[in-house]
Amino acid sequence: MRHSKVTLLSCVMAVVIGSTACSTSTESMPSDFTVTTSIVVEDTTTASSSAASSETTVAPTTASTTAVVPTVAAPTTYDQGLYNSYYSALIGVVEDRETPWFTEDQDRMELADDGTYAIDNSSFAVCDIDMDGTDELLLYWENGADVENALIVMEFDTSTGDWHREITCPLGSTFYDNGVVIEPLSHNQGLGETVWPYYISEYDFSSGTFEHTGYIDSMEKSVCDRAGVEFPESYDTDGRGIVYMVEYSGYSGAYEYSQSSYDSFVSSLTGGASRLLVETHSLSRENMEEYLLG
Repeated sequence: MRHSKVTLLSCVMAVVIGSTACSTSTESMPSDFTVTTSIVVEDTTTASSSAASSETTVAPTTASTTAVVPTVAAPTTYDQGLYNSYYSALIGVVEDRETPWFTEDQDRMELADDGTYAIDNSSFAVCDIDMDGTDELLLYWENGADVENALIVMEFDTSTGDWHREITCPLGSTFYDNGVVIEPLSHNQGLGETVWPYYISEYDFSSGTFEHTGYIDSMEKSVCDRAGVEFPESYDTDGRGIVYMVEYSGYSGAYEYSQSSYDSFVSSLTGGASRLLVETHSLSRENMEEYLLG
């Protein structure tokens, strides 16, 4: 059975007294970003369902009500030579746990269980995720352990026969159409609970890769009080009980930014950009043939 799903790599989540609420309506999307593990809306030939991660949500504590409609990251080139290479690569992954590119992914494949868990739970997509006019291969590798799970974005150069890695990031990463990627950490060992720490990457057209450009973390007064750690009150100029560390060009990289300062940073980073929706397909030969061989 052909099985595809549309993956929204971010979702409106509200953490209210430990509960979460998820909406896929574009009318309720905030203009600033929310980082979670993957939220998917599945569409199969027999049923439709939605599933939300139970993980803690990572989001600005104040979300704008301005709607920003997500953008579908769709195939653009329909280059059959390119798609043939992507098909061959995926067949190698499914049948031999081999990749035609770098060793770190080969190690990840070899760590896979002896059964079919990884293949049954992993998926792929082909789309122009970086908006450079060429379709990339996205492999969502999920083997049940954080250390092995990853979203791998590769591009094949048909003129040279070379593979080019654009980014390897957590499965729950959020892509924007301005080239920004939000990459949540697998664990939060800090002093903030409302906003999960995350890395920032941005697409560099000159190198053709997503380069790490920043890191965000937070401290909350309530968490500091429980841990017996002094909260930097002088930087909480909004009186919100939270301050942020912003490691980014032009920022200090210290816990000295208030909620309003952080919100301004978020606005400048995303600039009203849309989150990217990606249609993913399970790793079956039938799907690979249908979507890559036509």
